[in-house]
Amino acid sequence: MDFELNQDQRMLAKTVSGFAKNESPVSRFRKLRDDDVGYDPAVWRKMGELGWLGVAFPESVGGIGGSFVECAIVLENLAATLTPEPYLASVVLGGMTLLRAGDAAQHEAYLMPMIEGEGTLALAYSEPQSRYDVAAIATKAEPHGAGYRISGRKIWVLNGHHADHLLVSADAPNGPTLFVVPRQARGVHVTVANTIDGHKAAFITFQNVEVGPDARLGDEGTAAGSSTARWTTPLPPR
Repeated sequence: MDFELNQDQRMLAKTVSGFAKNESPVSRFRKLRDDDVGYDPAVWRKMGELGWLGVAFPESVGGIGGSFVECAIVLENLAATLTPEPYLASVVLGGMTLLRAGDAAQHEAYLMPMIEGEGTLALAYSEPQSRYDVAAIATKAEPHGAGYRISGRKIWVLNGHHADHLLVSADAPNGPTLFVVPRQARGVHVTVANTIDGHKAAFITFQNVEVGPDARLGDEGTAAGSSTARWTTPLPPR
């Protein structure tokens, strides 16, 4: 098996490495970790303009059509200088989950803006009792009109303090289901937490948060068991 990078991948690694060293040295991370956001949205937009946020996504959703190898190259080189922008939280966890679970309209509404650097995502799946079982969900999604009403609590949500949209797992009538919830929706209460690596996460409480039917990702019950594991597992190389 050949593990050598091709010419395009080596160029990507060189470009990201140069950017990280010149525009995001470790001193920048140390300064921003005490900031309310912890990173610079302007730098995130620049990453979108450079195409780095879309390397592992298909062209049909505004990506470049690469693989998780290119995504790992970006991650590795950004990590070398502790670049604080939420690449792991928004692209890998939030973005890839949305790609697999959402439909074309949801991709256009929530995924494409993230790829362009115009917003960020966060995957809210962990709960106080769940430990490593992503299907152990106490958060409830009860039918309300044509949509749902969500109540529950999520912990240690990476980028949950500043993401435009949260991908929330909840127990609907037919089983665990994923929903897209605006962070600033009424009933969403966020408490910011500093993590041991200097980044920020969030403890989020949902109190009767009302969402429409288009907020549901896939059919009810499709976030259970192996389906959830599939959504939260990185895409294989193409």
